[in-house]
Amino acid sequence: MDNLENKELQQETSLVVVKANELKITSNQDYEVAGNMLVELKTFAKKVTDYWAEPKKSAHKAWKDICAKEKAMLEPLNKAERLIKGKMAEYQREQEAKERAIREEMERRKREEAERLLKEAQEREAAGDMLGADLALAQAELVESAAPVATIQQASAAGVSSRKVWKARVVDESLVPIEVAGVVIRPVDLSALNNLAKATKGKAKIPGVEFYEDYIMSARGR
Repeated sequence: MDNLENKELQQETSLVVVKANELKITSNQDYEVAGNMLVELKTFAKKVTDYWAEPKKSAHKAWKDICAKEKAMLEPLNKAERLIKGKMAEYQREQEAKERAIREEMERRKREEAERLLKEAQEREAAGDMLGADLALAQAELVESAAPVATIQQASAAGVSSRKVWKARVVDESLVPIEVAGVVIRPVDLSALNNLAKATKGKAKIPGVEFYEDYIMSARGR
């Protein structure tokens, strides 16, 4: 760029601003002069725009080149991030499944113990042992009211958090209806289905669509 031309443009800019500040319109002639100044001002503004056009174009190209290089460096990191998050989410799903299995097993054992105690109470009552029957019945009530406690320790990692979100997956596209609750979802709109999954917490029933809970992982840098 021509530094002399730049300096001249800056000087002209300052002069135009001074003239604009000093302008007074008190007659038709002044009004006409103001109009001429305005036309000259627009002409001068175009000169400034033209002056900076090439530097802006070069800067934009340089910016695009830098962004492309940045993207190339970030993409492997983003891919690794998605991979790690996926594995962490899968681990949480596995832990949740284990916890659910333990809870179900504890529930089963609780039911069996309660049934055993109830049967014992009936047998004691039939044998005339009312005290023993009452004790067995009280124990059965305690067992039934006890809440099962899962023993899986929740996984955690510093700087990482997770939350559950309802999502949708299409299992048979041919069965998906055209419209659901006034929302057109044909062609199949997975975004609309995901929104419906969140809104209903997976309780909506749509042919060809399955709702499920998934983990969303978030991490912050140090």
